[in-house]
Order: sequence, then structure tokens, then C-alpha cells
Amino acid sequence: MAQATVARPITPAQQKAADELLALSSRWARGVRHEDGLTFVTFTSSHLDKDGQPIYYYTSERGCTCLGFANRGRCCHSIAVLADLEHQAVEERVTPLRAYRDLFPGCAAGCGELVERQNQLCYQCASDAVHQQRIASRRATTKEAWL
Repeated sequence: MAQATVARPITPAQQKAADELLALSSRWARGVRHEDGLTFVTFTSSHLDKDGQPIYYYTSERGCTCLGFANRGRCCHSIAVLADLEHQAVEERVTPLRAYRDLFPGCAAGCGELVERQNQLCYQCASDAVHQQRIASRRATTKEAWL
């Protein structure tokens, strides 16, 4: 990627083009460079090469392969990618991590075991509840027999 030494200020035209690209960020083709793990985005140029084939630009937080970046040190591609990275970083900071207790509720009996649904008993508590019901049923039957 071309890396310019001095970046010029962002022009209104660059910002407008970057905003248009950023609006389509969900459709960007993203990749990872195998050599160093650098993530990048590919953009298709509106121009064609001498053979009539589309030109692709590779853009990361380090720079862009387009001529605009090589000449000015900044381009709409790099502005859009940096804005997208900032947006992702803000989302990661804002979105709290969910704990197990948020994903899987605890047993309704209060033993602390995780269950799949709210107000559900874990296997051990459900087994104990059935056992207690059987004992109560047998006691009632025995008590009726003695009376």
C-alpha cells in the first residue's frame, strides 16, 4: 500500500465521497493479509485499466493503494475505513459483555445451577421435588390406611 508521509486536510469532496462509501460499509469486501494479519477492505474503482478491467484498491488503517492516497496522503477510501474502525471501536466499548446468568437463568429452586428456561428446575432439584411428592403421597396413603 502506498504510504504518504504528510497527509493534507480532508476536503469537502473527500468527506462526501467517504460518507457515501461508509453508508455501504455492510457490503464492503473485507480481508486479512496472511503475512502480518492486517485487515483491509477492497474497493472497486470507477475507472478501468488499459485492458478494460476494473481496478481494485486495497485500504487499511495504514493507507490505500489508490493514486489519490499516493498523491495527497489521504483519500475517501482511507477516510471511510478509519471512520468505520472508529465506529466499531465505539460499539465494542458500549456493548457490555453478557454473563452466563444473562444467557442462561438459574434454577428456580435457587441452587445456582444453570437451566435453559426461566422458572425451570435443574435436574437435581426436579428429581428432589418428584421424590418429595412421592414420599408425601405414600405418607397420605399410609395415614388414610391407619384411620
